[in-house]
Amino acid sequence: MNLFTKPAQPTGTNNDRRLCFKIWPALTHASYDVDQYAHLASYVKKKAVRFQYDLDSYTHNTQDDLLAVMATLRQSIDLSRSDVMRAIPSRNQGEVDETSRLRTLSIAASLCLTINVEAPELNLLMKKRNTISWGSDSSLRDTVSPKFDQRQGIYQQSATGTIDQRLSIHGLVTYHGFTISWTDNLYEHLEVKCTKNSRFVVIYQHKIWLLSHLETSQEGAVPRNILEECLDTLDLLFPHGEKDSISLLKGEGKPFYGLGCNMREVSYELESYPHWGRKLKTLLEVLEEPPKGMQRFLPGRNQRNLFESVNFWIAVAVAVLAVTGFVLSLVAVVYTKLAFDVSKESLEVEKVSLDLAGQQYLLSLAQACTDPDSSDTVLQFCQRSK
Repeated sequence: MNLFTKPAQPTGTNNDRRLCFKIWPALTHASYDVDQYAHLASYVKKKAVRFQYDLDSYTHNTQDDLLAVMATLRQSIDLSRSDVMRAIPSRNQGEVDETSRLRTLSIAASLCLTINVEAPELNLLMKKRNTISWGSDSSLRDTVSPKFDQRQGIYQQSATGTIDQRLSIHGLVTYHGFTISWTDNLYEHLEVKCTKNSRFVVIYQHKIWLLSHLETSQEGAVPRNILEECLDTLDLLFPHGEKDSISLLKGEGKPFYGLGCNMREVSYELESYPHWGRKLKTLLEVLEEPPKGMQRFLPGRNQRNLFESVNFWIAVAVAVLAVTGFVLSLVAVVYTKLAFDVSKESLEVEKVSLDLAGQQYLLSLAQACTDPDSSDTVLQFCQRSK
């Protein structure tokens, strides 16, 4: 059964777990829930797509071939790349295509380490970002560690100071407008990317890979201290037991929040992060910025923006009262006008009523005066009224 060609599923399956065990034997030291393997298996399948659509570019283009190359590579991490190439026989008949062999070895190394690795001969025109270049005279082990050291600035002045315990990915997303960009590439972890209207923080998503390779006694091409530090940054930025972080990870479809709980103590000193300390310091500087959007007007847990929040909501209350007062005044004016119009109409009705009463009186008087049977008093009154 070719596990590489199984379609990726949103949740893990037993096939995903078997595939991960084949690619990374270190994962067999502990078995986790199948959902934990979904993203790792998806990463493998994305890499394997190249085999399906460009078979001629690779010398080992089947599942078993690639697994054999990876097995040889794991046993040869202290050999130079040229020696590893000689240790892996080509499966193609006829003349060996050196470029195809380099492509095969590059993708095998990338899968082994979950780091983008490529021979420099494959990309002569432009150096790829977030990719480790593996030269022909260097071993994989000697290539990886110095690249991390150089990339993270370990040879420069180390980041020092205490990490604010408010620092978390949830806080950066909620209060500072960050978006999480999940990556399969360990070398890209904690990159901060900014565009005109957006900010992204890159997070390595394969915590299960880190834990499994730390549980094995065999030292791999990626030094243990780098694996430990990456794991510590994940525990720092997604605190165990914090409901907001758990909710965020569930929403992102990343179920690793329960992995490695209390396995290592979280350090809040930047000196404890020689490879990612400068990246963490960059994120700490973001915390000094005012919150973005409406969140800036909500009091934070640390109450640092309490004065600003109180002022804002007092202003909102005053504005609401002012608007309410204006509306009520307007309603009162309308009702006063209506009452005036009603009173005016009433006066007109009363005037008409008085005129009618006067006419009625005169009519009654005329009738009485012309009645021959009227009393002498009425007749005398009629004579005086003329």
